[in-house]
Amino acid sequence: MRGMSTQTRSHSTGRKKSRGNARRGSGKNRGQVEQIGTSVLQFEPRQISITVPVPTNSPNEWVWKHWSKYRDIKKGWLSRLHAASIHHCGVGKFGHPVENASLTIERRGIKELDEDNLKGGVKPVIDSLIQLGFLANDTPDVIQVMDVFQTSVGTYDEQETRITLIERSHETR
Repeated sequence: MRGMSTQTRSHSTGRKKSRGNARRGSGKNRGQVEQIGTSVLQFEPRQISITVPVPTNSPNEWVWKHWSKYRDIKKGWLSRLHAASIHHCGVGKFGHPVENASLTIERRGIKELDEDNLKGGVKPVIDSLIQLGFLANDTPDVIQVMDVFQTSVGTYDEQETRITLIERSHETR
C-alpha cells in the first residue's frame, strides 16, 4: 500500500524495525541538502527550505492583463518548485499537505518592490505550493504565520527566492 510504513522483526535482535517510505517523510532525506539543477532543496525534520534562482514577480506583470499572463507566471513557478522537490517523492517533506504552517518567503532582487507588490507577488508561489501538495490551502487557518520580506542584491546572478515552510504543532494554534 502506498503511503504506509511496514514493520519487520530483526532476526538477530528480535526487536521491531520500522521501514518507512519516502511519502511519509521518514528516512534518508532528513538533514540533507540536494542540488537539483540550479535549485536547492534542504530537508530538516518538520521543515522544508527551497531556493529558486529567480525573484518573485511583481503583480504589475499580470494585473489588468489577459488572464493567460497570470497562468503563465503560475506555471513557471509550479515547474520551478516541482523541479526542486521532484526527488522527494510525493507531496513533500510532511507526507501530507500541511494544515498548520509558518511560511517565510525572502525575495532577493536587484529592484526592490513596494510593500503591496512584494506581498502580492508571492501569490503564484503559494498557489504552486498548494498545487504540489505542500499546503492544504491558503486560508489564515492553514498559513497561520506568513513573513514576506526582500533583500537587495548587487548582480543578476544573486537574484533568488528563498521559501521556508515549517509545520507548526497543533498546540501553537
